[in-house]
Amino acid sequence: DARGFPKSFDEKNQFKFSMIPTNAALIRSGPAVDYNRATRSVARANGWIFIIPLQHRTSYGYVYNSHISTIQEIEDDLANFLKGECVLIDEGQKCLSFPNYAQRRIFDGSVLRIGNAAQFLEPLEATAIGAAVAQVSAFSNWPLGRMKLSRKKMKILDSDLNVFNNWFYRYHMSLGLFVGWHYAQGSSFKTSFWDYAKNNFFESWAALRMSQDES
Repeated sequence: DARGFPKSFDEKNQFKFSMIPTNAALIRSGPAVDYNRATRSVARANGWIFIIPLQHRTSYGYVYNSHISTIQEIEDDLANFLKGECVLIDEGQKCLSFPNYAQRRIFDGSVLRIGNAAQFLEPLEATAIGAAVAQVSAFSNWPLGRMKLSRKKMKILDSDLNVFNNWFYRYHMSLGLFVGWHYAQGSSFKTSFWDYAKNNFFESWAALRMSQDES
């Protein structure tokens, strides 16, 4: 199942990465640039901006929290940033909202969820490709790899499914903590977003550790 985000969310089937303070992005395009061998990530008052140089254009994205900042504030700050970079951008723009989440069970014995159908994190550390590779690789080794070795269909036990899904729970959680950790010390900006980002990480971390101790 690689159909992308589920149509609905509930705590029984998914968990959200509460330690990540962003949930939206404003995307715009500009001309190609000379420094085209690396992406850039730039902290701003209401979040951060990614700059992705492509062959014929450059993608600019302002990642933020829609519950804290208005789209007008994001548009204005992105415009100020681009003006400072002396960049002329196209008229069009895209406004995206997204969940930072993962499925509690990415494999049910019949269907494997991969990509955004399995989990999604904001793009700060570009984790999407690595996560999809890990999902497909694990499934190729088990159960498909064992089926190939035995040359016959294999009965999948609930205990095997639990091991598989619990491993991915820990794997996805480690990715979420790694991305969330980037916000743990705030930034040089003293704004509502960065105050929330810093406090939210430590509150979420404490709640996660408490829930693990109880379980």
